[in-house]
Amino acid sequence: MEPNPGKHGRAVARRATWGLLAIAGLALLVAACTVAGASAGSGEAAAGNRADGSPAGASTPPAAVRPNDLCIACHGKAGVLKEVVGGTVALEPIDPGAFAASAHGKTPCVQCHTGQSAIPHPGAGKPQAAATIDATAVCSSCHHEAYEGYSHTAHGIVGNLGDSRAPGCTDCHGVHNVNHVRDWKNDQRAEACAHCHEGATGTFAAASIGHREPSPGWFAPSYFAGRFLLVLMASVLAFGILHVELDVLRWGVAKVRILRNPEKDE
Repeated sequence: MEPNPGKHGRAVARRATWGLLAIAGLALLVAACTVAGASAGSGEAAAGNRADGSPAGASTPPAAVRPNDLCIACHGKAGVLKEVVGGTVALEPIDPGAFAASAHGKTPCVQCHTGQSAIPHPGAGKPQAAATIDATAVCSSCHHEAYEGYSHTAHGIVGNLGDSRAPGCTDCHGVHNVNHVRDWKNDQRAEACAHCHEGATGTFAAASIGHREPSPGWFAPSYFAGRFLLVLMASVLAFGILHVELDVLRWGVAKVRILRNPEKDE
């Protein structure tokens, strides 16, 4: 007896349908388990931790404190006194806004005031000199090129000779409100110069060569005038030395002649 082709085909179709339904059900079961696990984990994280990962029972951390805030908290107020030999002096309060806008606004205070990192400051309450730091030495630790140029200026040479009246870096540029020199105007330069040079104007300040030595491209008249004076001085010295040597030679020749012909000299 020959098999019925139609009945066999329907059986194969039913088996294929049940297979597809089984695979779809298994996929739905896996997806449901995955979603349930993720929900449980997120619930535990929300119950035990904050969004930043810190434990729920921990105290809220304080906001970050900038290094200079602690210094300005005291030194930004008027009335801060410092004991020095013979009494006390009032420290000039620091303007937080002016300091923040200055060229050193992002520089930590302790980078310049290296001995004042501890609170209370070392030596507090003990008489000491009014100036706690050598400002020019501190400035030179960062501004090497500018300091080298300053050392060759009239101000720097006088200071190197030990004259206490010589202006240092902070005398012209300020202390806690230092501005970039490129931002200075002539009237601001004149005001700084007038502290020592009475009647200084913008023209006076513009004549300053700054912290650079003269060169053919920078203050050329001063450069060539200096070279001319060096050549002139060398020429005068050479002529003077030659004149003395010739005079000594003339005297020596005359002495030799006298020794050879004493009768002629008589």
